[in-house]
Amino acid sequence: MTAAVTTGPETVACAEQGTEAASPQCPRRAGPRDCHSAEAIVASLPSLPAWSSRPASRNAQRRRGAQRILDWLSGFPGDGWQARWLLSGADNGTGWIEEVMAGNGRDPAVRREVVTGGFAVLLLRQVVLPGYQLLHRYRTTLLFRDARQVFSPGLFERIGQAGRKTGHSLVQQAVAEGCLLKMMLHTGRDLGGLTEDDLLGYLDCGRRHGGDVPPGLHAAWDLLRDTGVLTTQLPLRRAAGRGQLTASQLVDRYQLQCQPARDALVRYLDERRPGLDYSSLQGLASRLAGTFWADIEQHHPGIGSLRLPAQVAEAWKQRPSAPTGKATRFPAPTGSAC
Repeated sequence: MTAAVTTGPETVACAEQGTEAASPQCPRRAGPRDCHSAEAIVASLPSLPAWSSRPASRNAQRRRGAQRILDWLSGFPGDGWQARWLLSGADNGTGWIEEVMAGNGRDPAVRREVVTGGFAVLLLRQVVLPGYQLLHRYRTTLLFRDARQVFSPGLFERIGQAGRKTGHSLVQQAVAEGCLLKMMLHTGRDLGGLTEDDLLGYLDCGRRHGGDVPPGLHAAWDLLRDTGVLTTQLPLRRAAGRGQLTASQLVDRYQLQCQPARDALVRYLDERRPGLDYSSLQGLASRLAGTFWADIEQHHPGIGSLRLPAQVAEAWKQRPSAPTGKATRFPAPTGSAC
């Protein structure tokens, strides 16, 4: 039995039942401590700027929570913490918190506080780089306040000055800075390292999942321009609609984890480009990269090859959004690349 996904003139994914399993070996976003041991990570927590200002009991709780999360992630295969994080499915929601809490005899509210506090310090150490959807669900003012001290505090001060000069209210500034922090936690970059593509990628994610621009993103773009981080003179609205992107740029906005799949999609779009207008090319890229392969990666984290195991292809066919009908090529289920 063969499971295959075709691209028109060439086959992009084909696998016989029982062959290659999902692999975490694909190139991916990964934090600077991706390959550090759990012991080294926990030992590094006191170096966080806000650590010394917190009560010892609170720090012990956060250390305990971080250790529990790392122990839980260690139960998944992978060549680093990011691969294990993806394979765990934790990026898809906050249900994993309950799983990590299990087996601890403390009060449920206390157990949850231990785990969420531990997760916050792991994010501050950039042990894992979560997706935007999880960051939207995992809201904590304390995390964002601490992150401003950890990541580029001097530049954040300049961001604040630019906001005051522009006339932002405290709420407007807080929402814009929240956007910046989410992008930093997601990409693993410092504030000064954020790029136009990072902001456009977040914009695209927001449009696909909420149908609108993430709150504060326009202001965040302007603040980065005003402080010289972005060199463009264009506002976000014009930058998002300018020019024609290359096939690589169209695909890379979806931040696919599997390099072979990403490269195949780029080649295919380049092959189709001469016969399509740009709007059609954008739509095709969105269906293939943004809602087809991203769906595979969301439901089967760590997939590492174009050779899809039969059970992976069959699971996709059973999802409600999978199209029906004969001769469907590169079907487009709904999914997330964020």
